[in-house]
Amino acid sequence: MPRDAFTLADAREPTIEIVCQPCGRRGSYNVERLIAKYGPDVKLPDLKAILADCEKTRSFSIYDRCKVRFVRSYEP
Repeated sequence: MPRDAFTLADAREPTIEIVCQPCGRRGSYNVERLIAKYGPDVKLPDLKAILADCEKTRSFSIYDRCKVRFVRSYEP
């Protein structure tokens, strides 16, 4: 059965990096610490919004949404 998103438990790198070009937000996070805080089953798309902590992540307008992205792919 296919899953709808990868989780922290699927990450193969020791760190996860995010970046948002419009606002200049950048961050590097230790995967083990993230698992300890949020659990291994948190989905990576949800984690982006949590880590960005941006009001625009909750925007209904597609033109005003946060543009946070992972620096590289974390798919297994």
